[in-house]
Amino acid sequence: MGSATTVQIGELQHCSYAPLAECMASIVQREAEHAERGDHGLRAAIERQGSPLPAQAAVSYWYPRVAATFGRIGSRRVELYRQYGLRQHSNSELLQTWQDRIGARLTGLGLTVPAIG
Repeated sequence: MGSATTVQIGELQHCSYAPLAECMASIVQREAEHAERGDHGLRAAIERQGSPLPAQAAVSYWYPRVAATFGRIGSRRVELYRQYGLRQHSNSELLQTWQDRIGARLTGLGLTVPAIG
């Protein structure tokens, strides 16, 4: 979830409302640290188990749930947020960014990226 949060909050660190953007920058940094700890924990769990199967089961369970946190694809609100300068990317674009990032991390751990939808 930490990696998804960095993508979602990362979007807000570039918004037009400077106080919000400034706050989000420090939060993104902290969430990136959480995501890194999650990677280390997952790697350690795989090593402890001697098999990636339990980790794969957890990833298969959580992956679609985390993907759902990016919101509805084609949401009309995103255009309004863009007009106000709060968002630059659609839910679909943010989801794709996360999928690209997490996919590389999962395959690096010898895990399979689950399909969503």
